Amino acid sequence: MDPESPVEVDVSLEDAPAATWGAATFLNVLLAVSVCVCATYFLTVWYHRRQWERAMSKKELSIDELKMFNGSYGAPIYISLAGIIFDVMKGIEFYQSGRSYHVYAGRESGRALGHMSLGKPIHAVHLDHPLVDDMTAKQKKVLADWIDKFYKKYPVVGTLKERSLPECAEWMAALDPRTDSE
Repeated sequence: MDPESPVEVDVSLEDAPAATWGAATFLNVLLAVSVCVCATYFLTVWYHRRQWERAMSKKELSIDELKMFNGSYGAPIYISLAGIIFDVMKGIEFYQSGRSYHVYAGRESGRALGHMSLGKPIHAVHLDHPLVDDMTAKQKKVLADWIDKFYKKYPVVGTLKERSLPECAEWMAALDPRTDSE
């Protein structure tokens, strides 16, 4: 064989059906995976929605139940202040994931707001242990001002089973619109 002579290559279409079958199989697998991913997503959202509905039918949530309402999976965003739960969806631009105050979403935040500890190292402790009553009279006044501000802006949707402060019942009574009309 002469090194300068062209090399003959046998090109046949015998393998073409196998290549086509491979592409079709790939597309079928891709379609099946896509269907499974979508089904998993919708089942997850449906499951969480059922959990939210079940929890909210009680109007009184535990701290663990409140954690579901942090905006994940399309959940509404609730924030509790001293046991009073507010629906803050009107201010979603502040509380959704990635925003400044998302840290409060789905949490009892009264202690942290009363102490005004956002941005301070102690803030995480205040959020992780919200039921500790260590506020001074001045800090309780700050918290009462926050509750008043939230009450004017966001609807109250329930209360916490675990009340963070004895004053919670008094604050709820003061905020209850039924007492104003009587």
